Amino acid sequence: MKKYGIIGIVFVGVAVICAFTFRGHKEADYLLTDFPAEADPVTVGNKIADRFLEQWHSQYGSPLRVDEPRTQITYPDVCTWLGGLWFAQATKNRGLEERLEARFQPLFTTEAYLQPQANHVDNNVFGAVPLELYMQTKDEKYLAMGMKYADTQWDAPATQELTEEEKQKYLDLASVSTDKEIQDANLEQTYAMEFLWNKVGSYATKEGVTLKWDVSSTGVNNKYTLNFTTTGSYVGVISYIYALENDSDLAFRIENFKMTASGENVTATFTVNNVAIKAETVSGSSSATSANTTVQ
Repeated sequence: MKKYGIIGIVFVGVAVICAFTFRGHKEADYLLTDFPAEADPVTVGNKIADRFLEQWHSQYGSPLRVDEPRTQITYPDVCTWLGGLWFAQATKNRGLEERLEARFQPLFTTEAYLQPQANHVDNNVFGAVPLELYMQTKDEKYLAMGMKYADTQWDAPATQELTEEEKQKYLDLASVSTDKEIQDANLEQTYAMEFLWNKVGSYATKEGVTLKWDVSSTGVNNKYTLNFTTTGSYVGVISYIYALENDSDLAFRIENFKMTASGENVTATFTVNNVAIKAETVSGSSSATSANTTVQ
């Protein structure tokens, strides 16, 4: 459900089109040469590249987050950057290659703090840019940086301190369970309702969307289904969903997503299944409200 980085997605598509077009494939095979002038892949690709290079690094590609401080290069920018390098190479645009490489140089010096921490797939994908630069320039400094992100994909996750109850649960499972069951037990996280309210409500307020949600029990081991209904601008709703999915504390997986027009806004419904919630925090906590949020 990662909806942002639209420019990057479009750019990757343009780069692929250009790669096919300029590598001698027959028009009959791909039908990617007969474009209207305004849709010419080279023209469109150059416009996207210029747009990317004119702006500073985005905050997850969101136009609503332009005023937020930048803490790292985010993956929508990585997609755009990588697509730009592919595009420049496919169109033999050496000037564009040099501009895209020049944009990267401050990440070794004044913008080194923007190098993402290599601890998550969304962060590690950053390594694709220096590795592509290495492939195009053969400069070893790009290889060293890129391989740091490639190699850490295989590192074991950092361990978290377990409560005595969690440790006992692990020991009980270890004597009778498979490796897969033990792994699942280690990854399970149990939430308090207050924590969830604060998380989902603050994101709704931040993105300017109206939120209604209810919690229904699955009948299994304090597992619950969260049913969401969000209404707001298209950008606001998508930004909200993106924020939920990318919150490492929540680890939500969005399912059953549907979106419909609602006047000038859109309404999206979706569920998050099998969320472990402390049972004692669910009863008697049916609703809470904030400026733009209703929680049921």
